[in-house]
Amino acid sequence: MCSLLAAIGKLLTSGDRDEREDAVRSEASTADRRPRILITLRDGGENGGPYVSHQRIMESDLKDTYEFIPLMVPRARVLMRPAGMKSFVKSIKSARPDIVHYAGLQLEGYLVSTAIGLAGVKRSVLAVHGSSREAVYFATYKRLVVSVLEAITLRRASMCYTVSDYAAGWDTIRHNSRNFFGRIYNLPSQSMASHEVGGVRRELGISSDDTVVVSTGRVTAEKGFDVLLEALKLVDCSTRFKALIVGEGDYLETMKAGVRASGLGGDVIFLGYRADVYRILAESDIFVLCSLHETLSNSIIEAGQHALPVVATDVGGVPEIVRDGYNGFLVDPGSAGDVARALERLIGDPDLRRTMGQNAYLNIQDRFGTEETLGQLGTLYRELLDAARD
Repeated sequence: MCSLLAAIGKLLTSGDRDEREDAVRSEASTADRRPRILITLRDGGENGGPYVSHQRIMESDLKDTYEFIPLMVPRARVLMRPAGMKSFVKSIKSARPDIVHYAGLQLEGYLVSTAIGLAGVKRSVLAVHGSSREAVYFATYKRLVVSVLEAITLRRASMCYTVSDYAAGWDTIRHNSRNFFGRIYNLPSQSMASHEVGGVRRELGISSDDTVVVSTGRVTAEKGFDVLLEALKLVDCSTRFKALIVGEGDYLETMKAGVRASGLGGDVIFLGYRADVYRILAESDIFVLCSLHETLSNSIIEAGQHALPVVATDVGGVPEIVRDGYNGFLVDPGSAGDVARALERLIGDPDLRRTMGQNAYLNIQDRFGTEETLGQLGTLYRELLDAARD
């Protein structure tokens, strides 16, 4: 019996020693490598702000300091099934991240935060890009349920930040976040590659005399594409313009049918998803966004980078980018008449377009610089990693 107990004791001691040695090796390995950050990309979200923003972080100069690993997040209906959640948790564990950087709020944020907890990851960063409570077409009972889930998501995150001052003012952020870092604006696009001037217009058969109005993003009713359709119908038919719709979404086919029925078929061109949006913006004259709610618009920032005046709805974080009468016009959400009048004014006045476009460019350079955003993200990551060592 004594010899058996001694053998068991030796085995247990050996196991403890092996675990300690593994821990030492793990710590040494961690010290020798760049901190590993798992960063989420939502499946099917290529047109969305969170996907684009996280992709730009991974491609930024921060990659020299941190090892970014993309984590594709399945659709909510997949994660809500036990097998789907189990597979997702396994993906997180296998990456052995020091930090998981994920987007929220909404149902996706809650499900990802659940998976992070099940995977045993201790440090997480929640980037608040929006809230389901802001959604227009949302049943009251769903709004109540989601508000509870979003509060839980905020409490689970080691640290969170918002992408606009508008979102930073939400009560749920102040009341539920464990550590609120502050506002970090989305990184502006770095894809300003040179291209053949006039190539897009020739490709689409657009004359140099036509004023090009462009709208990019998810083609949905919440993004106001139904309002844009009505506005285009109201624009003075004597003006020469072409409207480019860049993106995909559940309202796309309805909008196409509306364009055909209204006789605008020759003036509205649907381009679907395009990886070369910068080429289209570079040859456009006016950017328009009719969204009914918007935490912050990457599309407007990109338009400003290309010196385009903007017609946009006065919602959410949009006024942080667009100053009415300076770099564009702010209009009431849902008002097709206001959108049409603003477009007519810009279409008919090239000098005004030029002045507002220059102001838009300067505004983006001044307020949405890459250096500031990367500095804030670097500070956030360091604070989390330093806290783990203490």
